[in-house]
Amino acid sequence: MSDFGSVVIFRKNEGDFSPEDISVIEQELKNVVIEEKYPSNITAGGFQTLKEWGEGVYCSMITEYYDDDDLRKFAEEDDLPECERIIEDLQAILGGEFSMEASFEDW
Repeated sequence: MSDFGSVVIFRKNEGDFSPEDISVIEQELKNVVIEEKYPSNITAGGFQTLKEWGEGVYCSMITEYYDDDDLRKFAEEDDLPECERIIEDLQAILGGEFSMEASFEDW
């Protein structure tokens, strides 16, 4: 079993990400998560920094877990709805410039 967790994946609808785009997303993501009432497994995570997730794609690792088969199913069922809430809040702030999706991934 590898490490796993929930991520929010970001794509820019037109053009490439600029350093300013990444900075704005990181700041707004931090504001949304800190200001809202999210569980400690999200607010304690490494969600603040976007990571490259492929060509022209970035992600925020919302939750991270390590080598725990028993926790995996519970985490996926619990974390994905929280990621969807984060996306809804971000979409209202960022508008239509970016598309976002919640996913549960191994890394």
